[in-house]
Amino acid sequence: MLTRLGRLAVRYSRAVLIGVLLLFIGLGVYGAGAQDDLDLSRWSAPGTESVRAGDLLRDDFGTGNPNLALLVTAGDGDVDSSRTERAGRELAAEVGRLPLVTDVTSYWDADSPALRGEDGRHALILARLEGTATETREELVTLSPRLTRTTADLDVRVGGQEEISRQVGQEARSDFLRAEAFALPAVLLLLILVYRRTTAALLTIAVGLLSVVATLAGLRAIAQVTEVSTFAANIALVLGLGLGVDYSLFVINRYREERAAGHAQQQAVVRATAVAGRTVVFSGVTVAVSLCALLVFPFFFLSSFAYAGVLVVLSAIGGAVILLPAALARWATGSSAPPRRPPASGTAPPSRPCAAPSWPAPASSPSSSSPPHPCSACASASPTNAPCPRAPPRAPPPRPSTASSPPSPPTPSRSCSPNPPTPVPTPPGSPVSPASSRSTPPTAATRTAGTPAPPARTG
Repeated sequence: MLTRLGRLAVRYSRAVLIGVLLLFIGLGVYGAGAQDDLDLSRWSAPGTESVRAGDLLRDDFGTGNPNLALLVTAGDGDVDSSRTERAGRELAAEVGRLPLVTDVTSYWDADSPALRGEDGRHALILARLEGTATETREELVTLSPRLTRTTADLDVRVGGQEEISRQVGQEARSDFLRAEAFALPAVLLLLILVYRRTTAALLTIAVGLLSVVATLAGLRAIAQVTEVSTFAANIALVLGLGLGVDYSLFVINRYREERAAGHAQQQAVVRATAVAGRTVVFSGVTVAVSLCALLVFPFFFLSSFAYAGVLVVLSAIGGAVILLPAALARWATGSSAPPRRPPASGTAPPSRPCAAPSWPAPASSPSSSSPPHPCSACASASPTNAPCPRAPPRAPPPRPSTASSPPSPPTPSRSCSPNPPTPVPTPPGSPVSPASSRSTPPTAATRTAGTPAPPARTG
């Protein structure tokens, strides 16, 4: 199946790339508004005893646990002073008139020591905002700056569960954009250092971006039917880039190995998709199945992690086995292939011209000549080159016949053959005793002046 998919991606690479580009643009436009449709979550599981008790207090008594707190600091240093008390009661009444506020309790109205600081300078005003987490936190976007103030009588700071969660969500959203702006250039630089090819690094980033954009679009679609936490967007960014780089490394590295083995470009793409694609699919399915375990928990922000994880894995697999092979088939020539490597140790070096052994011609037989050298390149080679492995074995020449003691023959250069020199055959009519494999050179006592010395025979 993966082999057929690789062949189709190679054969219709242009159509695949155009289709993926259009899909990327469409998913990007739709997924750009995903943050507005994602919900903020609370740390409570539906159906638990605490949730049922809260529902009972809300339905029967119109109250519940306060989720908004105002920390009031007296300007004169005493929360029990008449001026501070008057300003505190006015602030509590103002909070009670705000939208979504159903219950307000202040230190001055309840006269509770638990709402007063030990130093007497601080006091609390507690309120409850009714509604979902998204509704209350959206309302606090305007209420929090409105309630935060510093006057001559009071210094007010806003806190509580809903305000803290709102600020955490706001920071998470800004961190998402900041991380995306920082992570993409950093990952691209690292990929260029790893691949040593810009094209391969850009293709890997493209797979990661496709995974992130497709996941955001899928999360927005899921948010139309169920609650999806805003933290799922961060999972999409982290896993999208990570899995995109991971799976692309599998495919591109296998493609380089196939090219180094001598396969043509399109054949290398198909083989890389079939072999590395199997690893990518198996790894992705394993990750997706593992993340599905988060659906068992009742917290919907954990379920949102499962949604994001499964979507990002599926989109990363699609980019690695569809987009990447098509892109390699179109743009990988000369850019994603590995650089030439030196020959491995133990490999025979390439042949080079060499010089034949230079035996001096004997002085007494000028007519004798050596056979032509079989290596034409040795004609212009210097004598210092290595011997030619194709040269025939050569025999040393006989000693010249002189009246005086002949000089020693020059030491011949290394033969082109690993075999020892072939002995010179004995002329006909000159029997040689089998026992004498070497001739004994004449001495000075057995020679007469002017009598030439017999030539020496070499074995």
